[in-house]
Amino acid sequence: MGDDCAIVEFGPFRLDTGRRVLTRDGAPVTVSSRAFDVLRLLVENRDRVMSKDDLITHVWRGVVVEENNLAVQVSALRRALGEAELDSPLILTVPGQGYRFVGRIADPVRVEAAAPVAEDAPAAVAEPVAAPIPPAPPRPPRRWGFGLAAAAACLVIGVSAASFLFKSGGTKPVPGPPRLSIAVLPFRDLSDDGCCARFADAVSDDLTTDLSHIPGSVVIARESSDVYRGKTLPLADIGRALNVRYLLEGSLRAEEDSFSINAQLIEASTSAHLWAARFPVARGHLGQVQDAIVHRIASALGVTLIQIEGSTAARERASNPDALDLFFQARSILDRSDTLDQMTAAQQLLEQALVKQPDFADARGELAMLLARKLNGLSDPHFNADLARARALTTQQAAAAPDSGPAIAAQGLLLALDFKWAEARARLQAALEMDPESVPVRRALITCLSNLGLYTLELQNIDELLRIDPVGPGIKELLISRGIAYFMLNQPRAALAWLSQGVPKELTRSHGQLSYDEYGELFRIAALQQAGEAAAAHSAMEEYTSVFPYRSAAAIGNLFTAAQAAAPGAKMLVDALAAAGMRRFMDEHEDFHVSAINEAGEFGPFEPTPVSIAPPARVIDTAALRTRLAAKARPRIINVGSRAVTPDPALDRCHGLVYDDQDAVRACTDALGHDAADGPVVVMGLSVVDVNSYFAALALARTGLREVLWYRGGEDSWAASGAPYRDMRP
Repeated sequence: MGDDCAIVEFGPFRLDTGRRVLTRDGAPVTVSSRAFDVLRLLVENRDRVMSKDDLITHVWRGVVVEENNLAVQVSALRRALGEAELDSPLILTVPGQGYRFVGRIADPVRVEAAAPVAEDAPAAVAEPVAAPIPPAPPRPPRRWGFGLAAAAACLVIGVSAASFLFKSGGTKPVPGPPRLSIAVLPFRDLSDDGCCARFADAVSDDLTTDLSHIPGSVVIARESSDVYRGKTLPLADIGRALNVRYLLEGSLRAEEDSFSINAQLIEASTSAHLWAARFPVARGHLGQVQDAIVHRIASALGVTLIQIEGSTAARERASNPDALDLFFQARSILDRSDTLDQMTAAQQLLEQALVKQPDFADARGELAMLLARKLNGLSDPHFNADLARARALTTQQAAAAPDSGPAIAAQGLLLALDFKWAEARARLQAALEMDPESVPVRRALITCLSNLGLYTLELQNIDELLRIDPVGPGIKELLISRGIAYFMLNQPRAALAWLSQGVPKELTRSHGQLSYDEYGELFRIAALQQAGEAAAAHSAMEEYTSVFPYRSAAAIGNLFTAAQAAAPGAKMLVDALAAAGMRRFMDEHEDFHVSAINEAGEFGPFEPTPVSIAPPARVIDTAALRTRLAAKARPRIINVGSRAVTPDPALDRCHGLVYDDQDAVRACTDALGHDAADGPVVVMGLSVVDVNSYFAALALARTGLREVLWYRGGEDSWAASGAPYRDMRP
């Protein structure tokens, strides 16, 4: 097949290796460049089993990757070929050996090598035809994609013929390129001594791989792009020949003590420059920063391409968008903002895309990831509905597209909701291996590492993300996270430097919630105190408490996970906040002059509570609770706070109860039914300003339990009393 430049037909499919096009019944089938190469190799070698090493070596061209990457491409290929709808598979998995193409091949269609070429067509330089695939050489030990692919004569002939047909109009026009299609042209080494040609090739190769991770993208393989190495053909002709909308070209130039890497995104049909960036690199550090540079270019390009396609869809097909249009519009919103309103708007677009195309795997995975992000990082007003939808989507995606990076990341975020940090970390790392440029996944992993108390690893991942996304919309949160990590590692001076950059000058109060900006300010005040700047710390605390009066140092410290609480900075934070002027504990009898509240509204864990509660629930204080615990009929305790202070773990019930989740309240009531006959149910939270415990007590009392008591003082008051307790934090 390689020698004759055949077009292979099997069933409804037509595989054109010259133009690198796969069609089904004449319609293009979208596959990544890697998946196309896997299919080409399997078809060319259909008389034998292709080992996994053979496929990895020839498809990834010297780049060391895990076998999972091959499995991902084969899985994507099976879906693109619709194997689930066929009576028998086209690609056979041979356990322990590899893969073999077993589809029935029709007589090959030959491409005439002597096709006439118009006189004004661009000159095509014939190069040697690629030889049949030899036995695979050993895979190299390092991740360098330096090998230069030999240009196939089929493609050169195809380029000339395509140019001729386009200009002469002698046959039906070639269909327009896919909407988000791109080719990475070989990066040029412009240094005088030609010192960096190998590095330029590596960047080109890795960018081709990384850009293929953009959902909805079609990325042309390096073998095809290499045909244009050193050529000066018009970009529009290259774009037509490769059937792409966009071209990425770049160069590397030596400068005194550094190198300059330049990249430009070009619209192929108009040669218009859409994006450009320059990356300076110190001499001697090229190898060390290769991945960071590639990921940064790919990340910036992914955002740019999605923005362009989303804007085009909204402009040109506003009245009748298809599923892909809606997907691009949603992604363009998510790349710009992560506010609740914007994420909700993107959510609606993705839901519409799935209505139009229920099997749209990329949209399903993206929606699962979006919902999981909302649930973890925002005050989602539709928490229960979104949680159920996210779980359903991840289940569907796991069955239909187990290699979906966004869905795997969503699984990780949902595990984080259940405080399963180690499992969440493993899922997020798996998602990141599939899509190294995903900023949301990297952010989620950073949060997960923080919750595990792995602050040194967290700092490394923050540094990596700052290299990839140095000016993204979440830069402020990254600076705060960096400062907090340094504080927790007992480095207050370093913490202060980063927190001072990330925390805004003015903080805004919002319904008793502890925002990340406010959290960062608390660490900044503590860092001032620990760094010996007590006067500045006291002044900052006075300003802080004028905006946020309902806080205690102990309650802030109880927000740590168990792993975080073991770090040096945990106790240091509580002590420093108290030293700077914050109350260590709240007074459980303090009257905030708040009227009784019967319906839940916009409330959070730091909202002041009434001194009484609506019947049939009743209030209990610390002294009375201690008496009850010493009695024969001991109460059952439901702690909706942090569980850092648990009076008696043997009596602890209904972990993670959410008061506005009717199913959860009903399940808790059923579980308590027998126990509650022997004694009361006591509901407690963080402190006297935790309105969540108030509403949880009301919700349980209204189910008909015999006796529900609201312990208003909560964890704060129990710890302040000196009574024994256990830390049961996850």
